[in-house]
Amino acid sequence: MDEEKRDSLREEARAKERAYYAEHREKIRARKRAKVRANHDKYLAYWRARRERNRALGLKPKQGDPEKRKAYYKAYYKEHRDRIRAARKLADAQHPERATAQHARYYEKNRERLIQYERDKRGQDPFVREYRERRDFFKQHPRIRRIWWIFRSMISWEKLTELTPQIENGPCDICGITDQLMRFDHDHKTLKFRGLLCHGCNVALGHFADDPAILQKALAYLQRAAAIEGAESDVTVTD
Repeated sequence: MDEEKRDSLREEARAKERAYYAEHREKIRARKRAKVRANHDKYLAYWRARRERNRALGLKPKQGDPEKRKAYYKAYYKEHRDRIRAARKLADAQHPERATAQHARYYEKNRERLIQYERDKRGQDPFVREYRERRDFFKQHPRIRRIWWIFRSMISWEKLTELTPQIENGPCDICGITDQLMRFDHDHKTLKFRGLLCHGCNVALGHFADDPAILQKALAYLQRAAAIEGAESDVTVTD
């Protein structure tokens, strides 16, 4: 048989094999997977022994472009992710002690990378980002924390951050005093925020029961007392 005819027959045989494999691919793969699962420990021991032998002989694994290899593995895993995960879960369930030891080794080897990955992943959570922003804000403004905890149902977070300079240094919305911590004034009936007052003005409104009529009477009283004092001073000067 000449070389040309031999090559032709070889190509025909390969074509038949490819056609058969394409027609029965799932069945062949299932049979191979079942065989591997049934002889998992045997195969594992064989490959470990082979690896140790190659190391002892100084043999290195096949070299290649690591980026291409990484891209290939990534694409393969993406295409067969469900099957690979199912196989891993089955193997872990059959050999829990080995799986636990393997996971522990992997964590110790990649501890820093895994911790950073979890931090970055949590950092993408809107709730975590909001928590971190408020934590940093309260570190810079420690006196605001208690105020926010008490009045958080009356004022929004955006309004609180906007009023923070006035809360810490004034001025008071009534007397205009500065350089002291302001108090939150609110309506005791509707529980709505009204403004920022100093301690004296806030206490005074409380004593007047937030009643404008009483405040008007207090104003008239002060004006009347001032008028009397003015009249008495005029009489003294005349004498």
